[in-house]
Amino acid sequence: MAGAAIGVPASVTPPATRADVWWRSVSRNRSIRLAREVLSTRYLNVDEVVNRIEVTARTSAVQRRRSGPPPITRVRLIQRLLSGFHPPLRENAVTTLVLRRLGHAADLVIGYEPIPETTRHRRLFAWVEVDGVPMGTSLPAHTYLQELIRFPHQERHEHVQV
Repeated sequence: MAGAAIGVPASVTPPATRADVWWRSVSRNRSIRLAREVLSTRYLNVDEVVNRIEVTARTSAVQRRRSGPPPITRVRLIQRLLSGFHPPLRENAVTTLVLRRLGHAADLVIGYEPIPETTRHRRLFAWVEVDGVPMGTSLPAHTYLQELIRFPHQERHEHVQV
């Protein structure tokens, strides 16, 4: 009984089959996959995460588009549980990267308020869009914010002055 797991008789199923079944169930489990993707970005700065978004955009990951709503809330919950709270730009960058790796056409969008505050400084905002629809925001960001840049990078035909 050298190959049997503790507490499980060897006659129930061979150890290799049991391990294969376990591994298949783990790899299909979406929460574990999300956790693995979030942990892979734990020690990256925002520039490195954005670079990975660009690289992921060039691969075929998004070509296998998923149907149904993207698991944005689950991604953010797992991210905060495993890595703690981070600035919104980093959280949105990681969320975009994870959603792209899961097959959703997610974009990281950085924008600004068109009307500056009284100090004449414009604040920058970041949000996630999936198929052109802002996700994870209470108000549609594109209705009150001006888009500055989008990752993965897409050519823009208009010039934006900040």
